[in-house]
Amino acid sequence: MPTPRTDRMLDIAALGRGVSAGFTILVIGGLAQPLIGQLLPPLGAVWLIVVAVAAFVVASWRIGDAPSPALQGAVAAVVSYLLVVPLVVMGTGGLDPQQVVLTLAVAAGTGMITGGFRSRQRGGEG
Repeated sequence: MPTPRTDRMLDIAALGRGVSAGFTILVIGGLAQPLIGQLLPPLGAVWLIVVAVAAFVVASWRIGDAPSPALQGAVAAVVSYLLVVPLVVMGTGGLDPQQVVLTLAVAAGTGMITGGFRSRQRGGEG
């Protein structure tokens, strides 16, 4: 196993994998929302929230050798959401600034918690 680089705050390779996974879940979950809403209306009402939190957890799960796993997790979750924002704008014709800010806060918080959890799970300091 390669020695972790300590001159960077993030493990770039793991960050890329996490962002890609989170982005993919957000896109597929967003595309599935109309179908879920029609088949299971109660689930459809909360589908995008569940998908977003799941995507943020998956994105931040891959901490790699990051010296700061909580930061790694937060950045991965936030970037995966930021990559979806242009698609949301194209699909809806606009953005609700309050929703964007709150979603970024949830992404950062979920990413920090998940990254810290993964670090402790692997015997790190968090």
